[in-house]
Amino acid sequence: MRLGIFVPDRVVHVRDVVKPWVARVNERLAEYGYEIKLMAGGSLGRDGEMQLRLLTAGVSDITWFPTGYVAGRLPAVPLLEIPYLSDDPEDLTQAFWRLYTRGLLDGLSDVHPLALSVSPANFLHLAFDLDTLDGLSNRKIRVANAAQARIVGAVGGTAVGGITATQVAESLSRNMIDGTLFSWHGTRATGIERTTRTHVRQPLAFSLRLW
Repeated sequence: MRLGIFVPDRVVHVRDVVKPWVARVNERLAEYGYEIKLMAGGSLGRDGEMQLRLLTAGVSDITWFPTGYVAGRLPAVPLLEIPYLSDDPEDLTQAFWRLYTRGLLDGLSDVHPLALSVSPANFLHLAFDLDTLDGLSNRKIRVANAAQARIVGAVGGTAVGGITATQVAESLSRNMIDGTLFSWHGTRATGIERTTRTHVRQPLAFSLRLW
């Protein structure tokens, strides 16, 4: 069985969650002659949207991706992306799962979720110095979903979509964008840490994951 993930296997979700899970499951599958093969780093689909298409087409068997890549497919998801609804991703993760188990999470009739999760809050990571919020006016900020786009617009920035997590650092280094909303835990593995210099420690949004 093929498990496709578009981010590198050094990203914390893959390194500390997916890879150990695959190892444990493979121990049980070995006696039946089966094995899960982890295909990380985009070797099986360059982003979450493509990976979901490959999954439903039968090219892959399992996948993991942020729900922002399939905007509109899960209409209830934006409820959990709103900042200040909770500051605890564990509470939000439990709410995410309850929505699914109670049949309130439309858009999943053709897949079978193994896990649903909410990452720690997203912060602003910028390639320029920022003294006040006015400094965000007309700055191009990469966003992962519609909720983040509205937040960036509310503080005067210009939301930029269509940039995957693995493309953010290159986009920053080429001055295609001025910053990004991103969780702290992924900034080093994706190169965002080395391509930004200002970090606003104010939780502005959450990103949800489907596995």
